[in-house]
Amino acid sequence: MKKLLSLILSLIALVSVTSCGQLDSQKAHDIAVPLIEASQKLDAVLYGTGLPVSEEKNGKYTKVDSAEYTCLDDIKAQMNKIYTPELCEIIRNSALKGSTSEHGTTYARYIDIDGVLYSYDEAKVYVPHARRYDLDSIKATNMTDRRIIFKVDTYEADENGNYSDVPENIELKLIYDDAYECWLLDTPTY
Repeated sequence: MKKLLSLILSLIALVSVTSCGQLDSQKAHDIAVPLIEASQKLDAVLYGTGLPVSEEKNGKYTKVDSAEYTCLDDIKAQMNKIYTPELCEIIRNSALKGSTSEHGTTYARYIDIDGVLYSYDEAKVYVPHARRYDLDSIKATNMTDRRIIFKVDTYEADENGNYSDVPENIELKLIYDDAYECWLLDTPTY
């Protein structure tokens, strides 16, 4: 009898633990919204107008004037809170690394000089106006305990900053990262 009672109690505990961890559309929405919002702020830093700068110059770079981002590690740390490691690597290669080839030199958007963050003076603004998200339209299309795929209505702006009237329904993916024990975006939001 004790064994049967112990087995029943174990099963009840297991069912209650697994049912609490199940995802529903509201939980998926609550996970997605802060990641989208944080990603859009970082998109502006990396691909948009960038961080404010001071007047202190060093070659083709100007010292960043930001309390939030004082060195490259600050930017990378923020990326690690938002994006999967794979997406972080893509972003680092596109925005934070310079390169030289037979076609010329590409300068990194940001560099550290003596531990201080500097911004490239001629950095191209790829995303002058952030994509606008209708966060109320988020609809999970596929959910597991390790992955959420959802669709959301978004609006792009033209070169003047005027947003379209017709939404574009895009798909975004979130992955649960065991190393960080949190959900991370596996799709860019720009």
